[in-house]
Amino acid sequence: MIRATLQDYARLLVAVGSQAAGSKLDAAVGGVITLMRQRGDAHLVVKLPKALEELIASAEGGTVRVTTAIENPELATLVAKALQRREEEVHVDVDPSVIAGARVQVGHTLIDASLDGLLQRLQSHLSHS
Repeated sequence: MIRATLQDYARLLVAVGSQAAGSKLDAAVGGVITLMRQRGDAHLVVKLPKALEELIASAEGGTVRVTTAIENPELATLVAKALQRREEEVHVDVDPSVIAGARVQVGHTLIDASLDGLLQRLQSHLSHS
């Protein structure tokens, strides 16, 4: 099993948070926490708020570009709100090769929470094993 870091879980929370709202957001966050517990990483849950703060702080100051597989008219608004930005600072691109999830680039920081990115990392990991 590929080990996930605290930063991986923080990026996953940002990704699910950008695609859900209200009770669906609660369920999505609960799903991430359940995943952490199943993978033996429940001890990291208490560190998530700090990791999210650091992730958002590193994102401040740059332009935000979100790439998803399907169009979502509300995505720019949700991401802008999550990152405390103006909606005009968030650019959304559609790229079917993402498959699912999202890639979020803020300034020079890329958060790849896409299925395509996960598959590429898995392929790289397996080819180096």
